[in-house]
Amino acid sequence: MFGADDRWFHGKDASGAARIQIPNRFWKIVVVKDEAAFQAYGFILEQDVRAVTEEEFYVTDNWRTAWTPIATIEKTLRGWLDLSQLAAIDQHAGA
Repeated sequence: MFGADDRWFHGKDASGAARIQIPNRFWKIVVVKDEAAFQAYGFILEQDVRAVTEEEFYVTDNWRTAWTPIATIEKTLRGWLDLSQLAAIDQHAGA
């Protein structure tokens, strides 16, 4: 979910000079299985990388406020992935 305002970092990798874009928003889906069934949890997280230097990365722990329905995440992907099976077991509605 790269945006036009997402910051670019410059550095080096094993091949030489590298440039990587860090998104201000990103999605994460966690799937777990208990004794009975699978469960899915979807999150859209925001991170402020304005103060991050080229040498350090820090992501805050805002899981609860970032908890997002998987169907919402699927919509933001504009058809790139079908998450309907995960949305069917999403735990967000029961929270």
